[in-house]
Amino acid sequence: MRNKYEGICYRCKKIVLAHAGHFEKIPYEERQIKKVWAKWRLQHAECAIKYRGTKKGKISMNNTERFLLNDNTYTKRRCLPKVT
Repeated sequence: MRNKYEGICYRCKKIVLAHAGHFEKIPYEERQIKKVWAKWRLQHAECAIKYRGTKKGKISMNNTERFLLNDNTYTKRRCLPKVT
């Protein structure tokens, strides 16, 4: 879907005017890793076509990654463990 507001393209880091690009929701685990509060990101329509099928600008979260839990054991879950 087209963006309603202007912002910065997460792929080329240039300004995206309103209705000139696309928006997408940032996955929860990526927001936790990058420590960002925003839930949405923008990209130019040209960038969407140029980088279609690539992972440029995104964090790879495959099932083989392991996360350290509080008791020094590992898990293969896709989401990050909650620290208490």
